[in-house]
Amino acid sequence: MLDGGIFATLLTCLLGVASYLFGRPSAIELSWQWVALMSIGIIALAVLRFTSSLRAQRRSDTLNAILDAVPHALFVKDAQFRYKALNSEFERVFCIDSERVVGRSDREIFGPDLSRRFGAQDRELMGSGVASTYDDEIAVDGVLHNFQSRKQPIFDRRGRFQGLVGVAIDVTPELRIRRELEQSRADLELALSIGGLGVWRSVARLCRRARLSDPAFLDAPIRADRRIREICGFSDDEPVTYRQVFMRIHPQDRERVAARLEEVYRQRRGSYRKQFRVLAREGVERTLEVRGSLSMRSDPAAPGTVISFIGIVKDITDEEALKASLVTKAEEARSAVDAKAHFLAMMSHEVRTPLNGVLGMIDLVLDTPLDDDQRTMLMRCRESSVSLLTIINDILDFSKIEARMLDIESRPLSLASLVEDVCATFAAETARKAIGLDFHVDAAIPQFVVGDAVRLRQVLTNLIGNAVKFTANGEVRVEALRSAQGELEFAVQDTGIGIDPRATQTLFEPFRQADIATTRRFGGTGLGLTIVRQLVELMQGSVRCESALGVGSRFIVTLPLRPWVPSVGSMPGRSAPHRLAIDAGQQPMGAGALRVPPTVQGWRVLLAEDHPINREVLTRQLRKLGYASDCAEDGQQAWEMLEAASALGAGYAVLLTDCHMPRMDGYELTRRVREREALRGGLRLPIVALTANALLGEAERCLALGMDAYLSKPLQLEDLSEALSKVLQTGAGEGGAIQASSGGAVGAPVSPLRYARLMQLCDGDEAKVRKLVRVFVTASEEDMRAMDRAAAAFDHVALRQLAHRLRSACHQLDEDAAVRALQAVEHSDSDPQTLALYPNARGELVSVLRRATAFASVAANTPA
Repeated sequence: MLDGGIFATLLTCLLGVASYLFGRPSAIELSWQWVALMSIGIIALAVLRFTSSLRAQRRSDTLNAILDAVPHALFVKDAQFRYKALNSEFERVFCIDSERVVGRSDREIFGPDLSRRFGAQDRELMGSGVASTYDDEIAVDGVLHNFQSRKQPIFDRRGRFQGLVGVAIDVTPELRIRRELEQSRADLELALSIGGLGVWRSVARLCRRARLSDPAFLDAPIRADRRIREICGFSDDEPVTYRQVFMRIHPQDRERVAARLEEVYRQRRGSYRKQFRVLAREGVERTLEVRGSLSMRSDPAAPGTVISFIGIVKDITDEEALKASLVTKAEEARSAVDAKAHFLAMMSHEVRTPLNGVLGMIDLVLDTPLDDDQRTMLMRCRESSVSLLTIINDILDFSKIEARMLDIESRPLSLASLVEDVCATFAAETARKAIGLDFHVDAAIPQFVVGDAVRLRQVLTNLIGNAVKFTANGEVRVEALRSAQGELEFAVQDTGIGIDPRATQTLFEPFRQADIATTRRFGGTGLGLTIVRQLVELMQGSVRCESALGVGSRFIVTLPLRPWVPSVGSMPGRSAPHRLAIDAGQQPMGAGALRVPPTVQGWRVLLAEDHPINREVLTRQLRKLGYASDCAEDGQQAWEMLEAASALGAGYAVLLTDCHMPRMDGYELTRRVREREALRGGLRLPIVALTANALLGEAERCLALGMDAYLSKPLQLEDLSEALSKVLQTGAGEGGAIQASSGGAVGAPVSPLRYARLMQLCDGDEAKVRKLVRVFVTASEEDMRAMDRAAAAFDHVALRQLAHRLRSACHQLDEDAAVRALQAVEHSDSDPQTLALYPNARGELVSVLRRATAFASVAANTPA
């Protein structure tokens, strides 16, 4: 507008001067017209320019708004690479005001280092004329950021460079996430590599009713990592499909792998886990463990089902080889343990056999007229032999416990009787040493408790024996107490030499004694207390020692106290029958004082023993006890003598047989005898086992075969007497007589103390025992008739229930054969087996009822 006004004024002045000089007034008039016309034009032109400026301003505002709307930093540079424009995001990202940036260069804004880098980029763009992307690190307020810049050069219509436009994106968060993902992937790959794992995945599209055996699945590609390819023998560029994988699976495993995969597919979702073998390159067999997850979904864009499978593979070839090696080693170790046990058993047999002859002959000689010196020397021989026997027994017990071959029974027992019996065995020794031996049983302890009488006796015998051995003056006191916690405590206290308190820490370790001088003076193996600790721990108890040198020692055994209540039903403990099992040097449990040996005159014993010295010793012992005997050198000869005696109508009162003999051992001989009795009927021959093998559970084996008692060598005369008394009492009840070798029947009245346990429970009241036995007979006869009806009706359930009830009743009377037969019926595996076992059980029950009736009848006729 200003330029137009000046031009109009100058034009008007020029026209006025021309009119004056040329003297033409019309020219002056004309100039004023031109002035008016030009003024109007100037005004119009100003209006037009103002309007154009407004439109340009609006376009500029719109452009700035668009630039500010861009979410990334945007900038424009001119041909001299100076900033011409930028948006608000640029200001925010770089914390720079636009007024400080526009018209300035990179050097003024970012410094020389970045300026040189940006200048090189800009010149490259100007020369190439093509847009490019750059990655830059720029510090903003001291914090380093990563930017990705995209720059585009600008040219006019003539191709002249006008500048450039660029966009800078802050990719710092994305790069951080990417680095974390890469680190996680690297960690995962490292973990997979360390664990020997490979990862695979596959996606296959199948028709709705297709099977996994269809080509669409078998030929589906599998994305397998390097580890899987290495395990299965695939090269890096070789395509992997399910068909190729199945071809590498071991032929013996292929079918079950496919069946499991098909099962997971039918469930339409689930996990897959399988272990199988593959044949890699060159026929190398490897064992894999595969775990996978299968998922299925419908694809709306196309018919069919999309099956996704992902999983891991682990090569467990070395682990399986190690496992197989460990199994082999375990079998070898078990074989070594068995060999050790067998060796100890054989050594036990070889050592006990001559020791049996030594002890037996000494006992027999001691019963003959001797002078004092001879008797003293023989007693010393006997003591040495018994000491040797104790050492052997300790070693065998220790080995048995180590091999976990020793079982703890749970049966009713009287603690008072047990403690009294054990103390009684040391009466002679304490009297010889002139020391006191006292015992006390707490009145708070129940009369009958549940436990293993044999092992409790062994524990007490070891502890009391040690106390007596190490006490020269004073006394030994044994106490059975009930603790405040309701537990059972046995305390054995002496006034002997005592033990250094520091030595009590290792006192219960194998082959350890408190002092080597003590070992030289008193002897021993150092196994007694170890056996005590192991036995106590097997009974869920503990043992400790309190001692001081010169003061004495106190050993405390703590055990769970489990009272026995007769009213609850059958006696607690193992369901196996209770039989007599006596080791040499051990006394039977509390009720032994109630056993009364029958009259033995005229009764003949058949002795089967292959060792000539043992035959002589046993023959002399039997003769001393009043038994006549015949001898067989092995089981075959004994069987022939039994058959011959049976053919003549005679028989033997009892068979005393060694277990290990040539031609036929005692086990086979017993089996034949019992089979003959089952076929022919008649009286049951009592059989007593003799063996020097005290290690491998011989008692259980012998009793399971049908033997009636078990004796380990070397035999003590009282043990032999007691065993024969018990089995002959039982035999006398079976029919009321035992056949003698002459063929006649020697009367053997049924002892009123036959049912010793019932007699003990009834405090010796014979009337109560008679009443209980009569109740048993009445109830059992009715139950037997019910069993006959159940068997006739093929009611197997009722038959088993009745067998259970009768088994419990027979258990109370110690009728072990019947218990065993009824238990077989109760626990039979099938209905036909139940019926097959019933006749034998019924026959045993008839024998039990006959003996019980005879007992009640004899008792009823006995004068008060």
